[in-house]
Amino acid sequence: MNDALKRYVKRKVGQGQRPAWIIKSYLPSLLIVFIMVVLVFALIFVSSMSKAIEDTLVYLGCGNLLSNSYIDSSSLNSDERAFSVTNASAIIASQDSTALVQVKGVTEDYYFDKKVEVLNLTTVDNTTTLNSVYLSKTIASSLNVTLGDRVSVLIFDEEEERARPVFCFVGGLYHSGYGEFDSHLIFAPFDMVDGVITYELYTPRSDELRGILEQNGITVSSYKEVYAAIYENIIRSVSLLDMIVVLVGILAGFFAISISSEYIERDRRDIAGILLLGIKRDDVVKAYKSITIKVVIVALILGCVLGILSSYLIMPFISNLDTSKYPFLLNYVISFDVVVPIKTILLLCIALVLSSLASLKLSLKKMIFSDIKAAI
Repeated sequence: MNDALKRYVKRKVGQGQRPAWIIKSYLPSLLIVFIMVVLVFALIFVSSMSKAIEDTLVYLGCGNLLSNSYIDSSSLNSDERAFSVTNASAIIASQDSTALVQVKGVTEDYYFDKKVEVLNLTTVDNTTTLNSVYLSKTIASSLNVTLGDRVSVLIFDEEEERARPVFCFVGGLYHSGYGEFDSHLIFAPFDMVDGVITYELYTPRSDELRGILEQNGITVSSYKEVYAAIYENIIRSVSLLDMIVVLVGILAGFFAISISSEYIERDRRDIAGILLLGIKRDDVVKAYKSITIKVVIVALILGCVLGILSSYLIMPFISNLDTSKYPFLLNYVISFDVVVPIKTILLLCIALVLSSLASLKLSLKKMIFSDIKAAI
């Protein structure tokens, strides 16, 4: 393109134009903006929820690493924790109902800040001499009990070689939203549970620490291995959604044809005048391809920004919904931090721009030719 045509392109994309003209000029791209807002929000929502489920596997399941061998916590960094836990099966009963549960025996320091956050744990002071147990809201609902109530836990005693009932105080309720745990897991004092002792590690350097421990002859497993089926399902679901979103983005790129058609219809007399001045038709095609792509890129950027902003506005609202007023939310993970999948969003933008270029290459020259004939 020559300099005159480049200036023409700049004018048509809004340089030196009045705000009202710019707004009117960009109206045809609103559909792409809307599509990008929806797609970006969907990507962020699913990525955030999958990260929350991973956190549930870690903080409600077995930690970042799990071992059957004793681990000396004094050898860990200040931001790492190791806990001894016991596990056993039991029957829990209230006046109204009973349920088969898995009991995890833990110490008081087991409930550190991040774990309390992920569990959405609510507690009350135990002013009795009874052991405090922490139930999920799902189990509490099935037993028709709440904070401060009493329940009976029938648990196996290895010393007496028989099951024994333990009268307990409901000192806490948690809600992860993940039924794999919420439907059967309760927490009890470590000394109350006679079962297999394991050691849970919470660390930001799982791979490095695992290598160190295995060099010292300590066998460990990561949460990805302990809950392999769940973890693989998370990865598969996120990958499938990413692929669907990118495909929708590719299809959305073909709306560039509609945008270019609007501009050519609007400017066909200008185009006719440009051609009469001796400008080649191929240069005019390149000019309108440039105009359309620039408008599409502006729409992409605006859609991404609005999609990210809407995520930060809507997701905290969802996280703060009261599950007691909306019981169906007990079946979903609704409390999570916003995670923005930058790479996937960039891939979506690139796919949409490439599909726009492809659609314009296939159709733009034909549209300009037919509209110019009409104008002349």
